[in-house]
Amino acid sequence: MTTQSDATLLSTFARERDEAAFRALVDRHLSLVFHAAERKSGSRVMAEEIAQNVFCAVAAKAGSLARHPERFVPWLHRVTLYESTKAMRSEASQQRRKGLLHPDSMSPGDRENDAV
Repeated sequence: MTTQSDATLLSTFARERDEAAFRALVDRHLSLVFHAAERKSGSRVMAEEIAQNVFCAVAAKAGSLARHPERFVPWLHRVTLYESTKAMRSEASQQRRKGLLHPDSMSPGDRENDAV
């Protein structure tokens, strides 16, 4: 069995939407993407979501990525770091929102202390 290059797999997927070609790309590069995301985010669960987002981007951009296959692995790494940063910001924002109390949920004593 011959191993196809990333360029061939990307081209095949872009032209034919061949799921086997895409699966081969994912199998080949999932470890790189997942571990980079896990190192950056510090969370296994978040890394799984980030990896999924990265491979969705690969599917969407397969045609342009196939034109410059030598840039594919560095592009994967860069997009993984970008998606990791985006996910971490989103998580931090969500945690801040959870920490904020709605004025209606505050007790009357708390409202008086805020007014002073």
